Amino acid sequence: MRVEHQFQALLAGAPDALIIVDAAGHILIANSQAEQLFGYAASELSGQPVELLLPQALHARPAPPRVGTPSPLEGEGAGG
Repeated sequence: MRVEHQFQALLAGAPDALIIVDAAGHILIANSQAEQLFGYAASELSGQPVELLLPQALHARPAPPRVGTPSPLEGEGAGG
């Protein structure tokens, strides 16, 4: 349980928005900075597809690979 507590503290203290997704692209965890950036509560994001945070223009494009080297993405908040 100590490791989990340390992990939660790391997420909470991170200066950047962090979103962790599973292999299928569903959001597992979003920190408070992600809540502020995107305008959704973490509870609203949990279980949602990460595409929810992508601008509508990117929805027509093929999905980026879910596993591998991270790539920068633009995001869209609750208000559009």
